[in-house]
Amino acid sequence: MWADIVSQATQEEPALLRKNPDALLAQREDGLTALRFHDGHPIAHATLWHLADGWYELGTVWVARSHRGHDLSAELYRDLFRDHPERNILATTTNPASLRIGIRVGMRCVPFRALPASVWRETCCCPFAKTGSDDNVSACRQRESRCFVRVTEQTWWRLGQPAEIDFCALL
Repeated sequence: MWADIVSQATQEEPALLRKNPDALLAQREDGLTALRFHDGHPIAHATLWHLADGWYELGTVWVARSHRGHDLSAELYRDLFRDHPERNILATTTNPASLRIGIRVGMRCVPFRALPASVWRETCCCPFAKTGSDDNVSACRQRESRCFVRVTEQTWWRLGQPAEIDFCALL
């Protein structure tokens, strides 16, 4: 079953937060998941996880190693953004390739402080080992030097068009 394979991938990929198959299935049932299959097997996955106050985080973005380099992540992003233009959608990452994909499909890289405080608190959930802090909102050593937040074009407008970060200059 596709959810078992994607769940296993979240256990093996250090950048992904671990998700169980039931949680992944619930996301699909709610229409918040984009998938690609090849010969009946899942090869790419992304979903929108509810954060707070009507905000969603693009996450659990996974592409099977044998299918990387074919722009599948960008296809999944576009599917979800097209299907959910009314939702406030963000994505956070320390992965430069993921940043580039988001920017290529029209996402805007903004400072974390542009987000509502409740959303910022929910999205900053990395473990102590990664951030060096138990309070990632006030003391994360990754934020805005290695970790970036991107929002969809529609979300950027709803935020009041905050100043954008040129992440390329920081990498």
